[in-house]
Amino acid sequence: MKQRLILILLVVINFVSYSQTRDNNIISITPTKNFSGLYFGFSNIEHNAVINGQKFLSNNSAFNLGLLFEKEFKEKVKISLRPGIVLADDIKNNFKINGKNYSYVYQSVVYELPLLLIYSIKSNKDFNGIPNYIHFGPVFSYNFANKSVRFNGSTSFIPSFAKENEGSLKFGFGYDIKLKFVNLRPEFAYNLGFNSLKSNTLPNLNLSQIRNNQISFHLVISQRMNKVVYKKIEKIDPLPSLWKNVFRSAKKPKII
Repeated sequence: MKQRLILILLVVINFVSYSQTRDNNIISITPTKNFSGLYFGFSNIEHNAVINGQKFLSNNSAFNLGLLFEKEFKEKVKISLRPGIVLADDIKNNFKINGKNYSYVYQSVVYELPLLLIYSIKSNKDFNGIPNYIHFGPVFSYNFANKSVRFNGSTSFIPSFAKENEGSLKFGFGYDIKLKFVNLRPEFAYNLGFNSLKSNTLPNLNLSQIRNNQISFHLVISQRMNKVVYKKIEKIDPLPSLWKNVFRSAKKPKII
């Protein structure tokens, strides 16, 4: 009887010790299929005009702010939708024709909707100056502040010669810096604008083309990828093989 009690006690102790299970963590790193975030930055609007057959260019600063919605289709390919606002310090152009100075100014508050294809080039394990990704695509925009033009500094205004809806093609690249909770993505881009001339309203001048190109630097803050951890708990045998043998040996009848 005493021998059986000792064996039972040993089995209980062994069972309790094995109840403290080991966890095998199977980590599945799954890229987030839908990203969201925001961006802000600055840009330089290159206003190009062809007047009386001559090309004139002016630079105008602007502030950019918007949201970001991205969907991943493949490991290296994403579609990015970025509704935002471009707040410009007016569009100004000073030019000289036949020795005479001219100027015009019109307001610019643009709602833009870029639809970009993003292609990843490399990971960010080793920074060597090469961008992590490139992006390109059309930009649909609407200037809802462009209603009239102040010509030659006068207090009177002339009708707007530019279309409210401006379009462009955007090309750029960016770096993906993974922080603890978010991704910080510095981006550089160039927008090649389409001709947005509506009609020539400049007195005694022939305005035949206007384009608004844009050089921009944005900081994008977006979600990180999700890390899903699955825990696989080992099934515990309450009677390990060692104690099974001991228990069986205890059950063997004694030979007298």
